Amino acid sequence: MMKTKKILFILALLPLMAVMTACSSDDEPNAKPAKEILRVLEGGVVLPAKNSAVATDRVMASVSVQADCEWVVLDRYGNPFGSRSSYGFGTKLSVTPLKGVGNGNLTVSVDQNTTVYERKDTIMLKSSDGLQQMVTIRQLSGSNTLTISDDMVVFPTDDVTPQPFTVTSNVPFTIQMPTGANWYQLTEGGVNVGGTTLAAGAHVFSIVASAAVSDARRSARFYVNTGTESYPVEVMQEGLSEVTLMVHAQSDVVSGEGGEKTVWIESNAEWHAYVPSSADWVFVEPATGVGNGELRVFCEPNSTGSERLTAIVIIAGAKNPKQEIVVVEQGIGNGHHSQYYLSVWDFYSTWVGWVDAKFRFNYESSEDVVEYGLVYSSSISEPSLDNGGEVTMLGHGGRRGMAEGVIENLQPMTTYRVRAFAIGAQGVEYAYNTITITTGQQGQEGSSDTPLP
Repeated sequence: MMKTKKILFILALLPLMAVMTACSSDDEPNAKPAKEILRVLEGGVVLPAKNSAVATDRVMASVSVQADCEWVVLDRYGNPFGSRSSYGFGTKLSVTPLKGVGNGNLTVSVDQNTTVYERKDTIMLKSSDGLQQMVTIRQLSGSNTLTISDDMVVFPTDDVTPQPFTVTSNVPFTIQMPTGANWYQLTEGGVNVGGTTLAAGAHVFSIVASAAVSDARRSARFYVNTGTESYPVEVMQEGLSEVTLMVHAQSDVVSGEGGEKTVWIESNAEWHAYVPSSADWVFVEPATGVGNGELRVFCEPNSTGSERLTAIVIIAGAKNPKQEIVVVEQGIGNGHHSQYYLSVWDFYSTWVGWVDAKFRFNYESSEDVVEYGLVYSSSISEPSLDNGGEVTMLGHGGRRGMAEGVIENLQPMTTYRVRAFAIGAQGVEYAYNTITITTGQQGQEGSSDTPLP
């Protein structure tokens, strides 16, 4: 019992001895708190992609520091902040101040995030005694941003100077060219970029167009596409200021055994050669061309027992088309001969307006008529298919009939001379009379030198 009481007494004295020992330490005058305080409230900061419409304005935020000691700002590798550039923000992250004592605020500043990727980095606060606190800095991603310099590019008349076009994007994008519009290209540094995917950034392109081939305007649309958006761009080219067309044809008759003749075409535009559907014994090559070229006319053997004839119409331009007619004659094949006749009569006008006029005539032939119509001019006293008269075709085929048709697009208050014609197996036959008409003022009827019914 006595022994147990001694042990309890000794144990009761231990705390008092420990206190007495601590208080008698030689270092007591320099004693420090048991734990240094250094922490960042909320552990870091999240910044928006931007906070201003001005691209050069920076995004800023404040970070609260709680401390009772000296501290410095280091990068995530433990080096003084600013000595390295391999942050997630590149060199665009700024932190001030870089050191302090006690509580304070860090100001974090970054450029606006124009990319579609989130940016993240960490910095470190370190006390004078080595206490460390990591601070996370995160900036949200920006939205897709793509701008184009124009949504319409126009090439003026007779001008093919390359037109500039720029795209600025923070995401990759593609150029989608229209199908079949091969009259212009989109190039960058002289390289065609149509249909390719391009990296994010600023791109300066040239739109290069070929020369116009018609007096009509042409247009085509290409698209600048991102993953979620599409930007249309209209490319337009004004037509030629004037279309020219001239033909030179061999005048000889094609053999009845079959053969060919050559037509030389001079033009600054795209032209087309049309063969009447009734003339299934003739075909041309090529049927279309651009600029000066050669047209070859092929005739199959003639086994009909009579000479035959057709007219090939060559047209250039669309807005104000130019037209030329080439007559193709073929002799009788295999020794056949026949009696032939063709006549056009009873030609008169039935109505004259201020921009159009209507006519009627009869025709008859021993063979099917190739084509029939009206030829007219305001400057030629007796217009024909050979001297530059304007032509309006009214029909084809048949050996007898009454033709009726209208000439359109006339000029008001202008005098014209008009002739009726039919093209047969042995040539062109005109009506015996030439009609003179004078169109009226706008909205009024004109007059004719033949009685109007």
